[in-house]
Amino acid sequence: MAFIKTYKPCEAYLGWLRIFSLTLSLSFFVFFFACSKPDNVIDEPTNGYQAEIQMLDSLAVVLSENFNSEKFENVVAQVRELTEADTLSPLYAYGLMYMGWFHANFQRYGPAETYFTRAYELAAEHQLWQLEIKMAPIAMLMFTNITREEKAEQLYQRLLELRLEHPFDLRQKYLFDISQAFWFYHQNRMAEALELLLGAVPYFERENDTFYISNIYNAIGLTLSQTGNTEEALKWFEKTLVRQYQQRDVQNIARTLNNLGNIYRLQNDHHRAIDSLRSAKAINLENGRHLSVIRNYYNIGMSYNLLEKWNEALDAFRQGTALSVEHGLTPGIVFNQYGIASSFYQMGAEPEETLEILYDLAEAMESSGIMANALTTYRMLHELEEGIGNYEAALKWYKRYHEQVLEVDVRERDLSIENVLIQNQLEREKAENVFLRETIELKRQAEYYFIIVLLTLLVLTAVAVGFLVYFRYSSRELESVNGQLLEQSRSIAEQNKQLENLAQERQRLINVIIHDLRNPLSVMESAEELMDPYDPDSCVEMKTILRLSSEKMRNIVNSLLTVFEAESSDIRSEMSEIAVDAIVRQVIEEYRPQAEKKNMQINSRLEAFTTLTHDMVFNNIISNLLTNAIKYANPDTVIEVDLSMTETNWVLKIRDSGQGFAQNEKDKVFSLFAKLSSQPTAGESSVGVGLYSVKISTERLGGRVELNWEYTQGAEFICTFPLTEISVPQAELFQKLS
Repeated sequence: MAFIKTYKPCEAYLGWLRIFSLTLSLSFFVFFFACSKPDNVIDEPTNGYQAEIQMLDSLAVVLSENFNSEKFENVVAQVRELTEADTLSPLYAYGLMYMGWFHANFQRYGPAETYFTRAYELAAEHQLWQLEIKMAPIAMLMFTNITREEKAEQLYQRLLELRLEHPFDLRQKYLFDISQAFWFYHQNRMAEALELLLGAVPYFERENDTFYISNIYNAIGLTLSQTGNTEEALKWFEKTLVRQYQQRDVQNIARTLNNLGNIYRLQNDHHRAIDSLRSAKAINLENGRHLSVIRNYYNIGMSYNLLEKWNEALDAFRQGTALSVEHGLTPGIVFNQYGIASSFYQMGAEPEETLEILYDLAEAMESSGIMANALTTYRMLHELEEGIGNYEAALKWYKRYHEQVLEVDVRERDLSIENVLIQNQLEREKAENVFLRETIELKRQAEYYFIIVLLTLLVLTAVAVGFLVYFRYSSRELESVNGQLLEQSRSIAEQNKQLENLAQERQRLINVIIHDLRNPLSVMESAEELMDPYDPDSCVEMKTILRLSSEKMRNIVNSLLTVFEAESSDIRSEMSEIAVDAIVRQVIEEYRPQAEKKNMQINSRLEAFTTLTHDMVFNNIISNLLTNAIKYANPDTVIEVDLSMTETNWVLKIRDSGQGFAQNEKDKVFSLFAKLSSQPTAGESSVGVGLYSVKISTERLGGRVELNWEYTQGAEFICTFPLTEISVPQAELFQKLS
């Protein structure tokens, strides 16, 4: 019972928010082009259909002014009459595209998918690329919203082709950026999505396009809320609401009120959340938007749950379920049924009654594939079955719960990293704004002083030449002082920025440590509770779980300690004359058994010599590179290690026949916690600090590390270190000693 009450509130409805946040964004942008000027969109080969296309735009405006079923059917009939006379003409492609737009906006996703699919095929045949770009944000969101990942990816690739083939004007460029932002959002690449959305804001603000500004603000708020930045998200939603009230955009007001309700709930302001959600529900009921009403019911019920008002919560969930059944909306059924089950569980209903609801819910989730709340559902089933003594069923549900824990761990880690990136991005934007304000202020002061000096010179022109020379000298002195002040100001700003970056980096590492250690600890605690000392099989299974979890924690801690030591320690006084070939040979033998498990060979060509270096730091470099090669290379391949000297340097090369790196990952290979395309070939764990540690350690030794991008059969890392005065071949050294 305590689990549900102490569980993070956002996790109980995170999946529902994720599904419907795309619905919100889609609805935000389906009206984008209703307010566009026809002159901006008709300059492609439409063979004299400009008047008909302008009529289609006018119908879009009519439909957006007052949304209801009767007007929808009337507009659809006019589009068909206008465009279906000749199915081979470019106008027919326009008609299909607008039909997809209208159906998507009215939440009729089945027909919308059909219309958009055929429309994009015909648009490509007739080379109507501007039409494709115009409808891209709507179509992209529609496909991602109904989980048609393959079609969404096809459309995204098509947009990339159009971007390369055609010269976009500014408006088309930012429409493309918005579409790309929605694709990144769907891929959980929140930081990249936010960067594109923020980049589009200044253009539409300069154009004073309040409609675009309002909807982009809302999309930015959704992106921030997905990564837990509720305060920042609230600011964008409030700015959105102001613009929507100015435009009297009733439907978008309802959507923003729903978003605000979710933010208030995350901030534990549940009464305010309920008021906002009720207002949104009333508007959606009036406009017949059933999917939005179902979402409102679910959010209201979850708010009542957090207030422990069970009857009100159950009433909202049951109304949402009934409406979902009436309109055949499976997500609404699954999420509202989850709300009913969680209410019964938290209010302490009879276990048998709650179990019956939970079993029906588990079956519905697995049959529909909507697993957003599976973690909590399996946990409740496990605890209830254990509470009534049904240990076999409890173990079954615990295993499913553990599987979900691992999946949620990956998603939460991705969102945690995205949140760190977004925080850095927001801080950078704030710093840029501060710098801009300071620059404007300095410019204003400079202009003020310039005017003062100019007036003074004009007044004193009649004075003797000596006074004129004196004032000119004073002016130069003033400029010199201003220059010194500006330089001091820049120096202070740079120092402050460095301090802020250090603080942010420290906090980011702490966040990652806490996040990565939390789940192994949770798994270890749960395994210890479930261990039955009288059941040998149970003991073996739970000991295995404990061992794997402890290994995961040890790997995380060791990797981060390596990074801390590499970044903070001063090794100059600890360097000594060392035979580096002996260190390389020792590390190879240490990891050879690990390579043999994957049937790999390690071949080495090591030139014997001695140089001034740090044995532990160099050991860390070769260990990390060799471990990476074993982890990411394919089985039954060869790893080559080469150590040699040149006239000015000594070089370490490690080459494998693995997956290599994508060209677009050049800037991320040596970054901390970078997400790269390569995956371990035997399911090994990866913390994401190895190559970063190699880079830091190599630079500490005065060298540099690089990836040979010309080698395409795997990966080849090259570490180059400077020769010192005592660096001599080992054979020559032995000869001198003898």
